Amino acid sequence: MTCAVPSGMIQSVRASLAAKALSTAWAAVSPGVAAPSTGIALAFAWAISEGSFTSYYQGTNNFGSYHATSGFQQTHGSQSGYGMVAFLDHNPAAYITRMRVYPSLALGAQDFLTLVNKQVGGLASIQTAQAYATKTYVAGYYQGFATPVTPLAQRAAAAAAGTLTAADNQNIAGGVSLLNCYLPEAQAAVAAAASEAGDPTATSVGPFAPLASRLTPGSTLVNYAGASVPGTPHTLANARAVLGPNADDPPAGAISIADCNNAPGGQGVWMFGSGYVASSGRSRPVRAAAPSGASVLTAVLVGVAGAAAAAATTMAIERRVRG
Repeated sequence: MTCAVPSGMIQSVRASLAAKALSTAWAAVSPGVAAPSTGIALAFAWAISEGSFTSYYQGTNNFGSYHATSGFQQTHGSQSGYGMVAFLDHNPAAYITRMRVYPSLALGAQDFLTLVNKQVGGLASIQTAQAYATKTYVAGYYQGFATPVTPLAQRAAAAAAGTLTAADNQNIAGGVSLLNCYLPEAQAAVAAAASEAGDPTATSVGPFAPLASRLTPGSTLVNYAGASVPGTPHTLANARAVLGPNADDPPAGAISIADCNNAPGGQGVWMFGSGYVASSGRSRPVRAAAPSGASVLTAVLVGVAGAAAAAATTMAIERRVRG
């Protein structure tokens, strides 16, 4: 198989340290249960595919490209080291959201594994990319562009009965292909984690990529009109061109460039701690605009490199929006 996605997706952290963070997190998520190397590698491959370790996400420790929901703000608003950064996303039109910041790699990995473990019915039981992609698709963790698909509420029953649609199976196949692209790299990192000297529990927040880079995260992006456009230059002027009217008048659930500029330091970074007041609005991902069969499109899958656009046409990632 030839992967239609770029290599070099781990830029902001050593692969072995990120893998060690997942193993450390597993002990917290499933105490007393040996870390399943295959399941951990598959989860790591998925996180790599989302662009969570590219330079655009540097310093966030966000393994799952998770949005900073109002629930996240309320839960961690008084805790130092947590926070959020502005980031480009799509639904399918480009808009600005806020992504989570975790104090350490281990805490980011723990949040990621908690959800994954729940959605696959126990990561220790997952042995293949097919099983991982199927379970997470059926759970709604990601969606695809092929239609018509089985409604999410009926998907688990359809999978059990073997009645998923051809489009469902095509979307799952896209997930399998993406996993297989990054699985060798993830497996090598998991194998090297035991000898990794770094401490994934150490505080490792920031430095973050500049706001202009986070709003233009890649060489090719999808703009407000759904067209593929250059992600370069990584400037606020280009971000405005990509965002169009959403730069200044965002849809409900999104924020504007002005909101980013008004953040402390003017770079679209909000760190929690003493005195932080959780936002009461515009804190959830945009939902209403997605057409049937589509989902929130991962900016990084489209934009890390031109070749990534081929993968993005096959499947899309649903940004996790749990509290």
